[in-house]
Amino acid sequence: MVALSVLSNLLKARPLLLTLAGRFIIVAALPILAVALLFRLYYEPLLLEDIDTRQGFAADNIARQLERHFAIADRELGSLANLFDSSADLSEAQIQTLLDAYADTSDFYEAIYLSDEQGRIRAIGMPSAKRGLRQNLYGLDISARDFVRKAQAEQVGAWSNSFLSTVSSRLAVALARPLGQRVLIGEVAISPLPELAKQLSQDGALQVLIVDRQRQLIASSQNPEASQQLNLGHLPVFQHTSPRVQRLQIDNQEMVGLSRTVSGPDWQVLVVQPSEQAYALLSSTWQRLFLSLAATLAMALGIAALTSWSLAKKISLFSRQVKQIANGRYDLPVQSTSISELNTLSVSLKRMVGAIREREEALLATAQSLRESEDRLLATLENTPNVAIQWFDAEGRVVMWNHASETLYGVSRDQAMGQTLDKLFYSVEQERLFRAMLKETTSGAGIGPYLSEIHLPDNRQLFVLATTFALPSREGQQLFVCMDVDVTEQKKAEIAYRELNASLEQRVAERTDALTRSNEELNKAMGTLQHAQDELVQSEKLAALGALVAGIAHELNTPVGNSLMAASTLEDHGREIAAAVSAGTLKRSTLEQFIEDNKTATDILVRNLRKASELINSFKQVAVDQAGSQRRRFQLSEVIKEILITLGPTLKKTPFVIDSNIDDSIELDSYPGALGQVLVNLINNALIHGLQGMDHGKIGLYAFTYEPGWIELALSDNGRGIAEEHLPRIFDPFFTTRMGQGGSGLGLNIVHNLVTGVLGGKVEVASQLGWGARFAIRLPICAPMDEPEGAGDVPPTSSSPTPAAPAADSD
Repeated sequence: MVALSVLSNLLKARPLLLTLAGRFIIVAALPILAVALLFRLYYEPLLLEDIDTRQGFAADNIARQLERHFAIADRELGSLANLFDSSADLSEAQIQTLLDAYADTSDFYEAIYLSDEQGRIRAIGMPSAKRGLRQNLYGLDISARDFVRKAQAEQVGAWSNSFLSTVSSRLAVALARPLGQRVLIGEVAISPLPELAKQLSQDGALQVLIVDRQRQLIASSQNPEASQQLNLGHLPVFQHTSPRVQRLQIDNQEMVGLSRTVSGPDWQVLVVQPSEQAYALLSSTWQRLFLSLAATLAMALGIAALTSWSLAKKISLFSRQVKQIANGRYDLPVQSTSISELNTLSVSLKRMVGAIREREEALLATAQSLRESEDRLLATLENTPNVAIQWFDAEGRVVMWNHASETLYGVSRDQAMGQTLDKLFYSVEQERLFRAMLKETTSGAGIGPYLSEIHLPDNRQLFVLATTFALPSREGQQLFVCMDVDVTEQKKAEIAYRELNASLEQRVAERTDALTRSNEELNKAMGTLQHAQDELVQSEKLAALGALVAGIAHELNTPVGNSLMAASTLEDHGREIAAAVSAGTLKRSTLEQFIEDNKTATDILVRNLRKASELINSFKQVAVDQAGSQRRRFQLSEVIKEILITLGPTLKKTPFVIDSNIDDSIELDSYPGALGQVLVNLINNALIHGLQGMDHGKIGLYAFTYEPGWIELALSDNGRGIAEEHLPRIFDPFFTTRMGQGGSGLGLNIVHNLVTGVLGGKVEVASQLGWGARFAIRLPICAPMDEPEGAGDVPPTSSSPTPAAPAADSD
């Protein structure tokens, strides 16, 4: 390694001639380079700025001239429009006569049109020589023209793009002026513009080009008769606006120029000049500097050649000796010359040879130690019994497959080496996700542990807890390590436990339903609540409260039933005590038992009635918030707690859980009804679209203050995620991936409208297929004060169900 380093340094060294030449060149060239640098840093910017100033001044002047030209035309048509406004009782004949007279006398307009309320031309003013064309234009519908629609929508004058006039058979531009529901349109000829451009071109020193908003050439100062079908939109001066001149090619000629916008018709004025003409002074100055520098370099090279020749003979001896050292010959004698510095160099070379020998011996010993350590590591990985370890290259091919991997997957090392996992047991989708995960680990961060479900060719199903990270190989290539632990038995036990819980909930639900049917008082309450539900559903604004009735009955079922059972027990015990008192057979033990039973029943009554009271208060607050757009101060954690209570019956029927972490210190001055509907829509969206069909899942709900005056409310799930091509459209109305399956596509649109409207915030979504979705809602602590009454009332849709939608089930 030391020898290679020395050889590399020798190869990089410069010949003596070049070294001396470089020194002489530096000394000789420094004054000229200083002058060139001064010119480059000081005088050249001044010359370039002068070019920018001259062309910018010319472009600004021409743009102002054109703006005045079009402003006068705008004022003339505005005066005519004001005349029509003040004389609303004119007949059609009078209007036609007035338009013809105006067209005959106007210096700008070749034709003037007046449309009716439906956008059809009803009156046309033309010069007398062109009036024979008028009959062809009557009744023409111009309501779809962009500039006409803009004039009607904004109630201001609007210019059209350039077009071929039917009247003059030449390019023209039109101005539309709104007259209530009608539109007055004036057609302005473009033919005078080439002559105007020529007059403004500073006697031909600059070339002036005028283009329309489509970058179509309208006029040229160099050739007024040039074709007007040339499009200049490809020029960089139009693609990248800059206050400085830019280089461009026009008719195969190198030019420099800049553009200015002409307000009104939104045209562009392009002022250009040939590059040679613009930079003539600059080019001549640089040529003189380069000639001076070349002469100086020639003299410096001549002096350097003479000096280097005298030293070359003395150094050649050392050159041969250094080459022999590079070839591995270290037993060289010390060379002696008449120059003390070279004698010192010879002694240093001898010392260097000894140091090289010592280091080579040390490197050989270190390399042997590293090989032994690597062999021990590979043996450890190979014989690890409970952890399947594989190494993969950048293409996902197996590089190392230990014995535990053979046992776990049933694939031998010979079968696995050099293969990708889709050739062994992965599906195509799993292989694609695995490749993406390998790519992600190249940043240095490991992934895992994560759970993978694998179906082997022998129909075995495995659940593997895996960890993946990257490491470099000896050859400098990227390697990836995957360590797998078999958790199949634990996963099967978890599934069995979940199934057992599901069956237990079913039995409890059946017994609760039997108790509900036998409870007359609860049936009456259910009837009353159902009647209230029917009345609420009749109003679309309060439709969200109908589902709360089922939730109230669902949650009140158990506490009311327990309270009734306790009260019935108290009544029976009371009759027994009364009978014992009447018969005179009352015992102390009987009385003490009655008192104990009375305490137990009273405790059951108090606890269940308190729970029923808490549920009713929560439902009542949610109902008040959902029914209207009432603004109030509230604790965010309390509102979310009430919303989750109403969603309890829906969530109990699913294998999914909600993990809520809300900062109790967050207090909002906002619309809890609108916020509640946003949360319900997002949670139901996660249940219907993100987690549907999965045997387990989690919805995370978090809130925190991320900057003064603002909070972030985040809702995430670990479901299937959203396709990348769907992300830009998920907030669009009527966009749904469940068309024909009950989805209306309005749920997330309502979320977006509520968040950005009444709540005054913004909502963002991040998702990747297979990794779930995350909705981030950023809200002001104090909602906007100018929200109109009722802005928070958005009726629910089929894709955004309201709280406690299922009403028939009971636990």
